[in-house]
Amino acid sequence: MTVRANLPLANTITWSTTNGLLINGNFSPYTTTYGNTVDIYSPSGISGSVSAAVGSGTCAKQANNTVGYCPCLPWTNPNPTIIYTPNFRSEPLIAQVDEHPDGAWSYQWYIDGQLISETSSGYLWTNSWPCMGNPRNLEVIAVTYCGRSTPVNVGEIFLECWNYKQQATNNAIKLFPNPATNTIFVSLNNEGKQIKASSKLNNISQIAIFDNLGIVKLRKVFANNFKQVQVDISKLNTGIYFIEVFDGKTKQRKQFIKK
Repeated sequence: MTVRANLPLANTITWSTTNGLLINGNFSPYTTTYGNTVDIYSPSGISGSVSAAVGSGTCAKQANNTVGYCPCLPWTNPNPTIIYTPNFRSEPLIAQVDEHPDGAWSYQWYIDGQLISETSSGYLWTNSWPCMGNPRNLEVIAVTYCGRSTPVNVGEIFLECWNYKQQATNNAIKLFPNPATNTIFVSLNNEGKQIKASSKLNNISQIAIFDNLGIVKLRKVFANNFKQVQVDISKLNTGIYFIEVFDGKTKQRKQFIKK
């Protein structure tokens, strides 16, 4: 809440509050110079009052009125949403919450209690996430003049790091031609003796193509249990991409070049 004192701007104003209200994030008394507005917040969530004065003793000029203050608003129903959970190391973790009604200095994002990012808005886009594997919990805390909000549960995520070199030479998938211009064929290779059973795919139920930033550029779903599919890549820009094949349980990726 912003409070304005009916006092001249070109003075040092001393502000005082009751019930522990913070003045620009500071405890009472607090002084401002060449300014007659401050932000008042209640760290305890209770009401109080604020007053302002210029000078001291019998020469003091008091602000016209003591301003009543309402406690900080709770952060209710922030609509936490996980927009994208990365599948390999270069992809971003993207999430969003509605911003705190009191206006937050920052939003701190945690995975199982470990701080991974601090943002100025309720939108998270980060590549700096730990390789944890297993389902983990993403939480966010709003930092306001009132203090820190209670943690908001954004959702459960799975963060597994993928090895680029391993994915680039994945023998469970065949791509041809590679480099490709307009069309690329994707087929399964379950015959090789060097392929682990856990890496084998039973069919191609879905493919997704990612660019080097981990952004999905194309996604296709196949109703039948295909072992080979044809994909139109004519609308992709020239560059390096990763194609991900999913059979409903297992995902495998391989790199290709669009020329």
